[in-house]
Amino acid sequence: MNFINKAWNKLKQSKWLKYGIGAAVIGFGGAAAYDLVDDRDVYANGGIVKSITQAEPTVSKQEAADIAGKERNTMVEEVEQEYTHNGDSVYQVEFADDQEDIYVDAEKGTVITKDMLAEKIKITEEKAKEIALKEASGVITEFDLDEENAQFVYELEVTSQNGIETEMTISAETGKILTKEQDRF
Repeated sequence: MNFINKAWNKLKQSKWLKYGIGAAVIGFGGAAAYDLVDDRDVYANGGIVKSITQAEPTVSKQEAADIAGKERNTMVEEVEQEYTHNGDSVYQVEFADDQEDIYVDAEKGTVITKDMLAEKIKITEEKAKEIALKEASGVITEFDLDEENAQFVYELEVTSQNGIETEMTISAETGKILTKEQDRF
């Protein structure tokens, strides 16, 4: 125990301990400050979804609720601002009587229905599977066409022979891989 006390006292007198503590404080402080300033959500391929520096949308949440309520002639239950994979701001509007949700473009104030979104689908299921298998070799074990953030996407899972699962989200409009995650068993 005496040896440890002597070593600690010697270390306390050393300039390197002071420099090390100073660097740690500055490093952690800088990282914390950066985290506070840099409030962004990011998707794969560098698509920034939201940023605190982004301008407020032209259409307010209340205006979006009014537009949607008039469109469906019913009471709005909830309005939530979302961002498409290419960064466009939309409001998803849910109705009290369980009608199908619609979106309101946050810049133009136009209504976007699921039928309108479906018209934008350019990538077939076969093409989406081809894109996925070029990105990750294996067998497609899950496949689904889903509507997410005002656009249709293919959600796939590819399992390789050695047990690696690769989950992907592919735009049904462009064929771009929006997200990709790999898990090992």
